[in-house]
Amino acid sequence: MRVSRYYNLFSNIRSYTKRVSKPDVVFLPGMLCDHRIWHEAARMIEPHANPITLSLNHCKTIDDAYDSITSLSPNVFCLVGFSMGGYIAQEYVLRNPEKVSHLVLAGVRACAYTDDEKQARYPLIEKAKKGLFKGFTKKNFQDWVHKKHVESEIITLLDSMAREAGINTFICQQSLLLTRPDLRQRLQQINCPTLVVGGNDDSIVLPEKIAELANCIPNAALHLIPECGHYSPLENSNEFASQLIKFLQDFNYTDRFRVK
Repeated sequence: MRVSRYYNLFSNIRSYTKRVSKPDVVFLPGMLCDHRIWHEAARMIEPHANPITLSLNHCKTIDDAYDSITSLSPNVFCLVGFSMGGYIAQEYVLRNPEKVSHLVLAGVRACAYTDDEKQARYPLIEKAKKGLFKGFTKKNFQDWVHKKHVESEIITLLDSMAREAGINTFICQQSLLLTRPDLRQRLQQINCPTLVVGGNDDSIVLPEKIAELANCIPNAALHLIPECGHYSPLENSNEFASQLIKFLQDFNYTDRFRVK
């Protein structure tokens, strides 16, 4: 009996060590999205790393988002950000370079909103505050994905996430995005391995803007997914996850940060 008890204790310790030895990959979703946008990517990388998904819907300020990221993992981690989550990821790694070993940015650009873009968005915020704008519709999401996805379950999921996030989250997140700075010069300070991913048919962040972001970060790799709109983690989840796994393997991520 004593031998069995010690054996079980040893087995538990060995199992725990194996679990924590996998490096952390922290996922930041886009505007009005939650952990569901990362479901397939998180599932596919689980044999290689420890996926941690974060909702940003509770964050009122950019500092709230930074605090949430830092609290998720005491370790050095790979940071993956999509759309709004990608903008937050850019600023996070600039502020906390010692925390981020690898960076993946999807559907993101380096520059701030232009004046015309801001003028188009301010009225939406004001209408939302007055109850005159109820949020994005399925038609909006259909415009932002590749045409082959306009009648797919992806639209239903995007609509569901947006409705659950609510109009107050829309106001908060859109206001946050309107104040984001132009990072093109500062991105040259990033020195961790970086992968930039985008949809070749993205109408929100055009492919040339995605390529510009990659050019701003030293030695960043760029991968544009064909027949894909803005929501690359959903529209081609297999390709997105495969690129992420390949990126981590190319830089020996699981070896560099394995607990001995």
